[in-house]
Amino acid sequence: MLGDNSQPFSYKGQDLAGGNFDHKDLRGADFTNANLKGATFVNANLQGAVFRKASLNEASFQEANLQGATLEGADLEKAYFFEADLRGANLQSAKLPSASFRRADLRGANLQEATLEKAIFNSSQINKDTQLEDKWRLVWEIVNKSLSDRNLSQCDLQEANLIEANLQKANLTGSNLRGAILETANLEAANLQGANLEKANLKEANLWEANLKKANLKEAILAKTNICGADFSNASLEGTNFKNSQISLETKLSEKWKLVWELVNKIVEGRDLRQFDLQEANLEQAHLKKANLREANLVGAILKQANLQEANLWGAKLQGVNFEKANLEEVNFQEADFHKQANLQESNLQNADLLEVTLEEANLHKANLQGANLKVANLQKANLEKANLKDAYLRGARLQQANFQEANLEGANLQETNLQGANFYKANLKGAIFISADLREVTESEEVIVTNLKEANLEEADLSCAKLKRANLQETNLIKANLKAADLEAADLRGSILKEADLLDANLRVAFLRLADFYRADLHRANLQVANLYKANLQSAKLVGANLQKADLQKANLKLADLRKAYLQFADLYRANLEAANLEDANLEKADLEGANLSRANLKGTNLKNADLDIADLSEIKNFTEEQIQQANNWQRARRDIN
Repeated sequence: MLGDNSQPFSYKGQDLAGGNFDHKDLRGADFTNANLKGATFVNANLQGAVFRKASLNEASFQEANLQGATLEGADLEKAYFFEADLRGANLQSAKLPSASFRRADLRGANLQEATLEKAIFNSSQINKDTQLEDKWRLVWEIVNKSLSDRNLSQCDLQEANLIEANLQKANLTGSNLRGAILETANLEAANLQGANLEKANLKEANLWEANLKKANLKEAILAKTNICGADFSNASLEGTNFKNSQISLETKLSEKWKLVWELVNKIVEGRDLRQFDLQEANLEQAHLKKANLREANLVGAILKQANLQEANLWGAKLQGVNFEKANLEEVNFQEADFHKQANLQESNLQNADLLEVTLEEANLHKANLQGANLKVANLQKANLEKANLKDAYLRGARLQQANFQEANLEGANLQETNLQGANFYKANLKGAIFISADLREVTESEEVIVTNLKEANLEEADLSCAKLKRANLQETNLIKANLKAADLEAADLRGSILKEADLLDANLRVAFLRLADFYRADLHRANLQVANLYKANLQSAKLVGANLQKADLQKANLKLADLRKAYLQFADLYRANLEAANLEDANLEKADLEGANLSRANLKGTNLKNADLDIADLSEIKNFTEEQIQQANNWQRARRDIN
């Protein structure tokens, strides 16, 4: 596109991701270093345009005119050049993995040193002037010239895209096809003896009577592939996907891999697979309902989306198994060996038996563990984010530094568990049992990691005798929670809701309780020494015998609070609301009551010695003596009833 004075437009370094340039005249335009990820240039005229070092991932150049364009060093991963005209274009050192040049014209183009792994060249045009490395010129010939009996022995075709290629009766002995794409390719009667096909994609390919002796097919995809009569003698088939592949009586597979084929392709309940060797088998979507896999060796196996409902995996070797999205409902995992970092992401473990099982550092993200038995299980550092643990039994489990962020633990039993440094941010813990649980901080590599319960729902949860020293409980819902004798020393409860919570004998010494809501909470004999209760709501709270020495109660609401025999020496009650509070036999010696509202308060036996009553409201106070009032400082400046 030409601007004023017929000068090409410059888009150098601009962020144009997702831009639509379809049908535009952009001849000579400069896009050097521009961000054009996902941009479309369908049928655009880009003759002589410059895209040097531009980001063009997944950009579409369908039917575009790129004659003489410069794309040197550009990132063109998964770019689409269907029917594009690239004659004379400079693509030197460009990144073109998985790019599609189907039906594109590449005559005279420079592709030297370009990254072309998995790029599609089907039906494209090249000529002697096209600068293309020998490997990729060979790939072009294979997919564009239909020849049988090719001799490709020992060839390097690693990461080559050979989709739809005709390799019938080809000699590929010892060739390197690692990561190659051979989808729908015809390899009928091909000789692949000793070939490396690790991670190759052979989906829907024809391997009828192919020779795959001693071939490496680890993690290869043979889904929907015709392997009738194929010879897999001594082939490496660990992780190979056989889903919906066709075999025949003539197919040569060892007993182990024949069994694997059956497990993924035939629905049979209650198989007896005790002590079987299924190590590194690809059992994705396998049918193993009610199977007996007691003491089976499944090390490194893939059981993604497999159905293992009610299966017996007692004592099975499960190190490195991938159970992602598997159905593991009511499975018996007792004595099973997962070792570390098990992958159970999004799996269904409802009512599964995981008694004493070690799942350290396991990935249980979004897993369903409803009603599961995890008694004394080891889940240290496990990821249980957004997992469903409703009514799960975790008594005595080791859960140090486990991640329960946004998980559902409603009604779960976590009694006597070790939860040091665990993360419960925004978790649902309604009605959960934490009796005697350890939720203290943990130190690792000199870093102090506090247990995080911020914004969690602990309504009606039982935290009696729990250890919550220095825990983060900011903005947590603790309505009607049982915190009897809980240790909350130095815990952070700022903005938390503790309405009607039971904190009898709880230790809240030095706790951060600013703006916390203790409406009608029971704090009998609670230790709130030096606690920060600034603007806290303690209306109608029961604080009989509570220790509030040196507590910060500035502007706190203690209306109708029961503070009989409470210890409030040196407490800061500046402008606190103690209206109608019961302060019978409370000790307020040297407390700061400046500007406090004590109207209608019961001061029977209250110790006000040296307390500061400057401008305090003492109207309608009850059960007091003048001697009692006059023991305080600045009592003369207090507001009194006029007789």
